[in-house]
Amino acid sequence: PEMDGVAASRAIRESGGPIASAPIIALTADALPERRPFYDEAGLTGFLTKPIDPALLSGCLQAIAETPPIAAPLLDEGKLTSLDHVVGQAGTRKLLDLLRVELDERPQLIVGMIERGSRSAVMAEAHALKGATFNVGATRVGAIARRIELACDDDVPLEPLGRELLTAAIATRQAIAMRLK
Repeated sequence: PEMDGVAASRAIRESGGPIASAPIIALTADALPERRPFYDEAGLTGFLTKPIDPALLSGCLQAIAETPPIAAPLLDEGKLTSLDHVVGQAGTRKLLDLLRVELDERPQLIVGMIERGSRSAVMAEAHALKGATFNVGATRVGAIARRIELACDDDVPLEPLGRELLTAAIATRQAIAMRLK
């Protein structure tokens, strides 16, 4: 009762228990663009504004239903270990640094394209992001990019997936930073 939805979402994500990866969809009347990063950093699975658009809610729920029950890890340690053997630890660090830059720019670019309704451009950018992330083992972002790429061919709302991508990109950048310490 002492927490608002954003505080509760952060507490759930930081709990580290099995509930930490539970889907959380924010429903809010606070739709000002400058408030968006505040919600994106809370670890939300989806974000919808009031009044609720049934098609957007349906798309958000469908995206959650299509996600495997166990969320993909932020970083695939097996893939990173394999990269260490192939390119060395310094090479892996360099690839992770490059991916951090990619995750700082491309998800925002994709969301901007989604907002402009440019599905073919979204598909191309999501495809490029998918390749970049899977090659280095950023499996959660890669899986979301794949879902965005596939959704571009359907008449599925892309906005919930874009928000999910931003949230996963932030978390993955943090995981990379922790690994590079």
